[in-house]
Amino acid sequence: MRITRTPEEEAFWPSYQWNDNPAITDETGATLTRRKYDRIKSCTLEELHITRRSERLYTMGIPFSAETGHSQPKLRRWGIAILTSIPTLTVGSTLRVGTVATLRHPPELRNNYTWIIINAHRIRGVSSTSPEESTFELEQQPNGIHWMISESTQADATTKADIVQLQQHEYTGAIVFQAHPMLHGFPWTVPDSTANRHVLAAIKKQAFKRYCGDGIKLDATVNHLQQAVQTSTWQAAAMTQSPKQLWAHTNDLTAYQVWVSYRVALRQLNLYYDGRQHDNSCRKLQCCQGHKETLEHIMWDCPCAQASWQKLISHWTGEQWSLQTTERFQEACASRKAPALSRVIKAQLGRDHPDEETQYVKEWKRMWRILCSICMTSLWIQRNRVVFQQEEITVDRSVLEFWTTSQQQLRGIAKRERRKPETMEIGTRLLLCQRQMEKIPTEKSPKETSPVQPPDQTLEPALLARLRIKQTSSRR
Repeated sequence: MRITRTPEEEAFWPSYQWNDNPAITDETGATLTRRKYDRIKSCTLEELHITRRSERLYTMGIPFSAETGHSQPKLRRWGIAILTSIPTLTVGSTLRVGTVATLRHPPELRNNYTWIIINAHRIRGVSSTSPEESTFELEQQPNGIHWMISESTQADATTKADIVQLQQHEYTGAIVFQAHPMLHGFPWTVPDSTANRHVLAAIKKQAFKRYCGDGIKLDATVNHLQQAVQTSTWQAAAMTQSPKQLWAHTNDLTAYQVWVSYRVALRQLNLYYDGRQHDNSCRKLQCCQGHKETLEHIMWDCPCAQASWQKLISHWTGEQWSLQTTERFQEACASRKAPALSRVIKAQLGRDHPDEETQYVKEWKRMWRILCSICMTSLWIQRNRVVFQQEEITVDRSVLEFWTTSQQQLRGIAKRERRKPETMEIGTRLLLCQRQMEKIPTEKSPKETSPVQPPDQTLEPALLARLRIKQTSSRR
């Protein structure tokens, strides 16, 4: 059974060697080698002069390197292996490298042309109208892919309009011929949707894509994340962030905090440790025994996480929230997207800064993203200390560590910005917001409604959508 090949592969096939070619194998699946067929010279398939004489008859010339050749059965096996690998030949044709090139995405020309290869760097276009007179030549540009009209070309009445049309395209790199062994060193190919001017850039990216194997790896990654989104509210919310949002920090976060936030969103934090295969329970607290340690448990369900998020939410909203009522903030915490300000904070900022209320609201929301990032990182660091250093931790200590770190970082950011004239006002606002947030929250009124709006469940998470685009492009 013959293998379907691309036009580029078929064009290059006659230029390949018969020996040590992984695409040419015998009935046992072994590659033809000079070690086994040492009496046959190494040469290209074109040099074998393979010709199809009839429906079932082929002829070829065998270049023996010795006076005596191999036995007839051995030569038959060698010949059959080659004949079953070559592209299909029509009766009367010979396997050879063609001298006609094919223009890729040709512009609209008045005449039809046959593009005859003169040498590796020059092609002659012959008009079908008057082939003897109406010709012009193209030269290969230094990059090896794009072509231009030769300076020695003299236009006649038939080809003048077409030459002008091609000259307009050559300046944008739009004249490209498909891969050919007489023009190119390897059978390159790019998606048909790639414009001619982008062919060279697309070829340069292929080596990295092949090295990464992103098409294969992304299939498993996308499927894994799709399942996580369907089963985990936390994961679905975390993946609403785009890659740009995940990596953006504007000097508010440390490199490690950015890294942890990214890994949380992609579910790539490594939970393995020696002994997990025997007991995968969370090791932070005694009450967590029997609860499987998952990313969602570490970041949200664990009592240490619940208490830390309760602390963050209560101080950020200026109101006391119970562990039961913080559940409605889960999407906002996982996505690090600030919810609407509570009435308490909005009224406080309006009273204290009536002329700059909008700017202070912006800084207050800015603190939400910083605090959420610090909370996730703190919970992850605590987990690693418990697992790998056998450190004991309590809920109160976990909350204190997170809150102390977050307030120190907010003050540090504010002080740094206040040192620079261009960010002095922003830093001052952030420092005043941080001091306001440190105050003990008031008791929440039972009639108050949550500022959190439920997310739109019909939209696909932004990060998953971006991965799907990457997955599709890697297959082209």
